[in-house]
Amino acid sequence: MSVRFKAIGPLAAVSSLAVFAAVAITQVAPPPIKMGLWQTEITTKTAGLEGNSGGEGPHVTIKQSCMTAESWTKDLLSMKNQQDAECTTPNMNLESHKFSYDQSCKAESYTTQVHFEMLVDGAEHMHGTASVKSTGPAFPQGMQMNMTLASHFLSSECGDVQPGSEKTLQE
Repeated sequence: MSVRFKAIGPLAAVSSLAVFAAVAITQVAPPPIKMGLWQTEITTKTAGLEGNSGGEGPHVTIKQSCMTAESWTKDLLSMKNQQDAECTTPNMNLESHKFSYDQSCKAESYTTQVHFEMLVDGAEHMHGTASVKSTGPAFPQGMQMNMTLASHFLSSECGDVQPGSEKTLQE
């Protein structure tokens, strides 16, 4: 079964991220981290997928992303402005060492609730969690994904990873 979730760009990998819901944002200060190439390990546990009654996990994905002050601001503004009939992000908070948001998405055969939180541990390290709950005809028993993220700075040079993009090393 193919399920589509709204992407938040490479900040999902470096996670990728205030009280934005009620104010217009024109400029966002980047977090107190080094800009450049980051690597994120995402460990996912899944329960409720068809043919997978006992749950799956953990599954590890490793991604690299190139973060610049410009890509950080662009991705946040894009996420804030993606309010549409399919997805809303009513609760987004950005503090100097913490980024969190809640998102709700509706599709023809499912509804998804997302909670994401990322903490800055220092200029070269971040960690976080995400939970995704889906319900509806596509998921008759419900589907739950719990993720932990661990990110670390690699280099001020991004090499072949362009700003605002990501590269999957392990999926």
